[in-house]
Amino acid sequence: MTATHSSSRPPRQQHRLRNDEVILDAAVPLAAQQGWAGLTPGHVASAAGLSRPTVLQRHASRADLAASLWLDRLWRPLSAALVPLIGAVDAADSEAILSALDVFVTPTVKLRAAVELLLVSSYVSVLSAVVGSTFGPWFAPLTTDAPEALGARRALAVGSAFGFVMGSTGPGPGATCAGPERESWATGLAAAGQPVAAWPDRFEVSPAAGPDTGDRTRDRVLGATVDSVAERGYEAATIEVIAARCGFTRAVIFQRYPTKYDLFLDASERTYGPVISALDAQRRQLEPVQGPGASEAWFTRELMSPDLKGLRTVLLEEIRLAGHEPGLSTVAHRANRPGQLTAVMCAEHDTQRNPGRLSMVITSGMLLVAQLNPKTWALPLGVALTPWRRAQSGCGLS
Repeated sequence: MTATHSSSRPPRQQHRLRNDEVILDAAVPLAAQQGWAGLTPGHVASAAGLSRPTVLQRHASRADLAASLWLDRLWRPLSAALVPLIGAVDAADSEAILSALDVFVTPTVKLRAAVELLLVSSYVSVLSAVVGSTFGPWFAPLTTDAPEALGARRALAVGSAFGFVMGSTGPGPGATCAGPERESWATGLAAAGQPVAAWPDRFEVSPAAGPDTGDRTRDRVLGATVDSVAERGYEAATIEVIAARCGFTRAVIFQRYPTKYDLFLDASERTYGPVISALDAQRRQLEPVQGPGASEAWFTRELMSPDLKGLRTVLLEEIRLAGHEPGLSTVAHRANRPGQLTAVMCAEHDTQRNPGRLSMVITSGMLLVAQLNPKTWALPLGVALTPWRRAQSGCGLS
């Protein structure tokens, strides 16, 4: 916009445009640092030095504000960061892949805000529509117009980029994985591997009818919690919403759970914990036959299944919230429950102490990829995961 054009606008219109800029500029760091919970009109107004009515005049709701933020501030920087990564994967250039991934290991505020909005877009319809119109076509090359093996490597590169950004929002330094770990992953993405020759049959597993704690009241509360979070997200799944859904009062819920954090974690663990455990048990049986990497590819593929969208939404909410809500991580540690859900969320952010962190970064990122493009579930993920694990163990790529 030139100065001439700007000065030719009526003063009131210029004022509105300035307010729009101030609002969106204030919203970016809020989305990155506080997440979806911080992106309310009230919080944005306070950060922008404006009144809440002024923000609401320009954006009728938090969802409308998020949609404008995505369109005007976030999707272009995210796309610009992913383009060189995909180019490096297509060129099978491990050094270029490593360099492109470093952008996501220590992401800018805009990249963090962009991934936050991608995470919540699965249950915010207005945001989902604008993400689909802008970023949806960008995802098409992952599953079309390319050999399946190349599509898998592209999808895994994007997924790991998302996973690095999600990991960067937690406590500790921004670099979530040590250099050697990232180097081995770049090697895997650059390897021109072939799909696993004999994938096992689909492992048909789905959540049971609901939690079975022996307490019918508790079971109804837990079931209502998981369903509400899967449909609305954690913030919108208030205690009032959960109480109305299960037909009990707030008092009944708080008799059993001191905080909403405790309720959410117990509900997700009891509902989806058995699913994760069953998949992990099958993965362990496959590993001696298929080898490391191939069995992990199978495990990741099953979590990406269209049948488990609700599980992915809940699991991604745990991961997302752990980066913004210190209390959630505290409750998860205090619960001290076994199971993949808690293990993912409580994983150490310093990979020098926990090399397995990279595996969880990749898996969590691929969960988001599956939410954005369900067709990626069918890709042969072992083409990159197998050579990565071989490079990681020093076995070479032959």
